Amino acid sequence: MRIRRALLLGSPVVLAVLIAACNGSIGDEPPFATGSPSPPAASQLELVTTVQVGAKPWALALNSTTNSLYVANEAAASVAVIDAGSSEVTATIPVGDGPVALAIDPEANRIYVANAWSATISVIDGETNTVAATFAAGERPRGIGVNPSTGRFYVADEERDEVLVLDAVTNQVLSTVAAGDRAWSIAVNPDTNRIYVANGSGNTVSVIDGAKDEVVATVPTGGQPFNMAIDRVANRIYVTNTEGGSLTVIDGKTNEVVATIPTGQGPWALDLDPGTNLLYVANGFDNTIAVVDGAGGNVVRSFTQRDQPWAVVVYPPSGLLYVAYGTGDTVAAFAIGDEP
Repeated sequence: MRIRRALLLGSPVVLAVLIAACNGSIGDEPPFATGSPSPPAASQLELVTTVQVGAKPWALALNSTTNSLYVANEAAASVAVIDAGSSEVTATIPVGDGPVALAIDPEANRIYVANAWSATISVIDGETNTVAATFAAGERPRGIGVNPSTGRFYVADEERDEVLVLDAVTNQVLSTVAAGDRAWSIAVNPDTNRIYVANGSGNTVSVIDGAKDEVVATVPTGGQPFNMAIDRVANRIYVTNTEGGSLTVIDGKTNEVVATIPTGQGPWALDLDPGTNLLYVANGFDNTIAVVDGAGGNVVRSFTQRDQPWAVVVYPPSGLLYVAYGTGDTVAAFAIGDEP
């Protein structure tokens, strides 16, 4: 059953009904503890500013080289560009219908946009903030990722349950790789040349060897895996389980699940601060952000939100956490400093 995101922006009860209808150790380190016995009570963080972008901001992506934060506005068919230091909008770029995913090649200063409803990919030139190319890609591109070290990028097609492998210079399809049921999102580890695909209805993550363009492992997750973040130092992959209310932690070396961490209702997106090894998880159904200690594998803080937090990005130079809200048209910046 395919549900368009416009339907997923109702009450938590309605959301839960709709979602239900859809359906070791690491190296020499000790294994994670599995979850928090009792998540801490939600508190508040200091709101620094609120930035108006486009309708229904779905995804965020940061180019740390240019300090530019990109916002995919699903209902506005646009991408907003925010100066992450000043929190000012510097450009609004028209793209295809239903932009829902972003990937950035910081070396080439290119931003890739998956436009789900028009079944296209837009490529933005980060220097000029203009669209350099638009081309068809599958039936419903829902996830996108790029490996700058190999010059390839990847598109998850949820209708065909496959991943397109494309050349980053020519934008030509090089091959296709079968994934799991409802391929929703992509994460790439350029250090290992592994591409991870969250299969939302299959409750699995497909692991693709980027050198061979083939699946080398299929890892079980919790209910409805959607977004992922990679700890490149520890070679761990964190997966949000939207229906399961948890994170699945995968050892990138063995492709085994090493922990399941309860986070809150409807964890949708997440981001990792590599400096503090803290993960910030947006729980869209209970309006909270969970802060997970990547070393200990437990929730160390939770803070209240509003209007379904749908995407998060950490900007360490300013000590800010950016949060996009799926029911509105704003992105908020919170001071995290030395939190939690």
